[in-house]
Amino acid sequence: MDKLFDAVIMGDCSQCPIHAQLKGVFHAYAKIQTDIVRKHGATPMFTMTWAYKDKPEMTQHLADAYTTAGNDNDALVIPADACPNPWRAGAAQSSGSPSRFVAAAHFPANTAVGSE
Repeated sequence: MDKLFDAVIMGDCSQCPIHAQLKGVFHAYAKIQTDIVRKHGATPMFTMTWAYKDKPEMTQHLADAYTTAGNDNDALVIPADACPNPWRAGAAQSSGSPSRFVAAAHFPANTAVGSE
């Protein structure tokens, strides 16, 4: 077996990529981890996390941070909150996290879902 995985999907919390004191660490480790993934012959991917339920304004900041990380590291980005969130409309959900995984085509550059 030449390699164990075709792709590795990585993610961080919804605070770290946009927090004033943590975003530098997020970008530094995005580089470190994508280099490790490539060293082992796999394609690195980031899961773009979602905004907090009561802070929808986080969405664009998260999109920008993950898109930058993807572009800087030639990694794919999987947007997990790229469409209207039913939480924001007041709909009830049974768990504490979104129950869907959304792919969108409107993000720039290397944003994609799936493999080549």
